[in-house]
Amino acid sequence: MTRFRLRPHVLEQDEDGVWIGALPHGPIVHVGGVGELVLETLGAWEDGGRTGDGAALTPAQIAAHLHASIEGMPEDAEASIGEFLDQLVLSGLVESLPEEGR
Repeated sequence: MTRFRLRPHVLEQDEDGVWIGALPHGPIVHVGGVGELVLETLGAWEDGGRTGDGAALTPAQIAAHLHASIEGMPEDAEASIGEFLDQLVLSGLVESLPEEGR
């Protein structure tokens, strides 16, 4: 299964979520709700909001983490998380890594 990792970025939290921008040239996007928790799980808040060396995780690993910490998380969250990560790949905020051993 494909793993995902944040690319180098900067971020700033506000009352509605987080603004996150890929370094060095963007784009800058606003993410809220569960998307914000996905970014947090990938390590977006390490090093004062400047990181690109976070964990490379699969959507299943992220969903398992969120299921353990959020009561009532939908059982089909893995598919939605995968779609969200695919969108972040297109924006340059996240990179996809091939399955280990391939």
